[in-house]
Amino acid sequence: MATMLPEPSRLAAPSALALAALALLLGSAPAWAQQGRGPATSAAPGTAAATVRELQLAPQEAASEEELIRQQYRPWNLQLGLDATVTATSNSAYTSNMDGSSDTLLVLSPWVRVTGMGPRLRLNGEFQLDAVKYTRETQSDRVLPQGALNGNLMVVENWLGVDGALMAQQTRSDPFFAQGEGPSTSGKYTTTHARLSPYLERELNADWTALARTEVSRTRFDADDDALADRASAHGLHHQVRLSRRPTPFGGLVEAHYEKSGYVGEPTSELTQKRGRALLSYALHRQLVISGIGGREATRTAFTDRTDSFGGGQVDWQPNVRTHLLATLEHHFFGPAWELSLSHRGPTYAGLLSMQRELTTSANSLGILPFGASLKGLLGSIMTTRYPNEVERDGVVQDMLRERGLSGSEGLSQDLYALAVQVRQALSARMALMGPRDTMVLFLDVIKYTPEAWANDPLVSLSIDANLQRIAELQYSHRMTRLTSLDAALRWARTTTPGSDRSTTETSLRAGINSRLSPQTTATLGLRHQLLNVNTSSEDPKETALYLGLGHRF
Repeated sequence: MATMLPEPSRLAAPSALALAALALLLGSAPAWAQQGRGPATSAAPGTAAATVRELQLAPQEAASEEELIRQQYRPWNLQLGLDATVTATSNSAYTSNMDGSSDTLLVLSPWVRVTGMGPRLRLNGEFQLDAVKYTRETQSDRVLPQGALNGNLMVVENWLGVDGALMAQQTRSDPFFAQGEGPSTSGKYTTTHARLSPYLERELNADWTALARTEVSRTRFDADDDALADRASAHGLHHQVRLSRRPTPFGGLVEAHYEKSGYVGEPTSELTQKRGRALLSYALHRQLVISGIGGREATRTAFTDRTDSFGGGQVDWQPNVRTHLLATLEHHFFGPAWELSLSHRGPTYAGLLSMQRELTTSANSLGILPFGASLKGLLGSIMTTRYPNEVERDGVVQDMLRERGLSGSEGLSQDLYALAVQVRQALSARMALMGPRDTMVLFLDVIKYTPEAWANDPLVSLSIDANLQRIAELQYSHRMTRLTSLDAALRWARTTTPGSDRSTTETSLRAGINSRLSPQTTATLGLRHQLLNVNTSSEDPKETALYLGLGHRF
């Protein structure tokens, strides 16, 4: 929900920095990567951008009807691979220097990737298992799953469908703890998230569309470290019914939402929201639509039950298939809520600026990618014109990440495990430049969690669940030859508790070389150094590690 800026005292500086960096990089991108510029083709078939703006495309950008049909479906593809890594580390736990001890880690990672898009079934994803062995037994050995699988089944064409997703990743036990790079079992949980969403969607005519959707989700936590406490599973339920009309020039929608989230066996963590919402839209022209918003909502927690009205507005601007701005601002009883997304892409660059403020619980966001686009999604948007088919494009990007040594991890901002109802405020900037030899990616994140006293137990202190995270990461890859590339990454993260002096600052630097030994085999050699500064500790943990990897795709 959108246009209004976050608190100036906390997020104004990062906002200005993100906007300036976005303008600078995108403005210089064409000159920086002009050697890699190729002929444009078309937007991804089947997307709203491709449909609505088909008449605006230049002749060289518009694909023929036969080509679109050919691109619509791809044969099923199953790929198997095996990665092996040996890492010599000076501090396997990456805790304090006194407790840390050197060790050699052996990691064996079989992985599988499945892609396919047929008339009714679409499936896309990759999963791997990291079998971690500590040769000196300084930490517990574990098998750590990670990956994501997304699918869609069209049961009845243009009527009944089912979306589903399964995701697994390692998350740190506390936002103030060390994050660390590479597979590790110290201070982390394996978070597994499953989602199932059946829906009914029907185009009643050229202007009217009806939608009814139910989404059920479950998130489970398994401790990778024997010293960690057990965590309750999170659950989520979301119902939505909507009737919408395309603005010609007047349009809009009416919708009803029911949403409930919390942790199993923890009633104080539950948040239930019921919302009726109406949107009246007017198209100033084909690329710009403005809307007024009004509605009623009921909010229930273990300590509060209230009903309120809300209102606001929305701007939707899409001047072409490469640029899109969507900004929504609403005023609720807990203050303003906003959501803003500004994206722009070209054949050699892409950028995204996002802002958000909402009332939520941590159980409602666990298992979802951290706010903002992933690295895979960002590079995929650059390659949209070259690979219009989404499934094929995803495989190409995944291979690029492996060959160029780029980290596809989405674990920048960290999910917060808390039993309190919170206001979540976030700012995210993503920028990528990709030429024939060089690839550069910049991530900037600012995310703030503020527990709401009116919605929580008045006898429990909420300061422990409040935190502000600032993260910046820069990744760079350079292809020296057709088979060899260099990569480097610099990451800085700082987590603080507003109103107190508790803070943690982490800095990490990684550099490596990747060489393709054969069309299916890649070797990696790298060095990393990490430093953690904790203001409540007398000693700053640090780690230096040398790693050697070999990957083979069958």
